[in-house]
Amino acid sequence: MNRETANKCFAKIIELWPDWTPAVSETEEWLKYLLTIYDDQTAFAAISTCFQDHSRWKRPCLTDYKNIVQNLLRQRKAQNIKHSEPVLHFTIAREKAEPGHIQVGHKYYGKPNLDFRLIEQAAQKALQEEKRAYGGDWIIVYPEGLLQPEVYGD
Repeated sequence: MNRETANKCFAKIIELWPDWTPAVSETEEWLKYLLTIYDDQTAFAAISTCFQDHSRWKRPCLTDYKNIVQNLLRQRKAQNIKHSEPVLHFTIAREKAEPGHIQVGHKYYGKPNLDFRLIEQAAQKALQEEKRAYGGDWIIVYPEGLLQPEVYGD
């Protein structure tokens, strides 16, 4: 979240709790946290949820707000994973006679963000099946970026 959006978000908080006049240090803590939230929509949704849960309070609770934000982000991540389109994990390709040329073979798709070790196991199994069924020299071709550990949690 950028500074302008964080200020708008904080203004909404002050609007919902009109009896609260935050000290300078409280304002700094709220803005510091708001700037760490990468999803603006979640930040504003969390304000509404926080207000519904704490409207009788005279002031918002930053700790409760943080917990609400984290819960909303987890829910959105789970929804995105459930509804994601399959992604290409690897291709089993036959090597041509000319060095450096690959003839595309069978493509294998699966769930996004799958652990790379599982993808690698499936690729080895598929490679053995191709060799058994068709004979010849087959190789595994991974899409660019697949082997990046930060993507697959290694």
